[in-house]
Amino acid sequence: PGPGEARQQGYHQALSKAALPVQEEYVIPCDFTEAGGQAAMQALLALPVRPDAVFAANDVTAMGALSAIHAGGLRVPADIAVMGFDDIPLARQLNPPLTTVRQFQTQLGRRAAELLLERLSGRYAGEGRSQEMPYEIVVRKST
Repeated sequence: PGPGEARQQGYHQALSKAALPVQEEYVIPCDFTEAGGQAAMQALLALPVRPDAVFAANDVTAMGALSAIHAGGLRVPADIAVMGFDDIPLARQLNPPLTTVRQFQTQLGRRAAELLLERLSGRYAGEGRSQEMPYEIVVRKST
């Protein structure tokens, strides 16, 4: 699966592990852009019962969600907590600073290069192979 699908699967697994029901109306597909995050958050805010926390597919999408929340007169995290993914440098400078998932870019790049070299040398193990990479949750003031 692509990154969006994998993150959605993680959402489902986390809720299952916590014995919480998946509420499909809270899963809003969008592209990984600020405008997509803003539109998705506006759709969530229009629901009869809005969520009290949002996990955005990436930090840029979370920026759009923050914008929609502020425009709706709500406060982060008092009314809605927001979490992103990627830990882009701007995440620390947002208002409030964004809680996010940090990937270890150097290790990710090294592994991608190893896989490319495997493919070029003919040692590639085949399509569909995936590997979980290390990550870290960076807690800031948006949650």
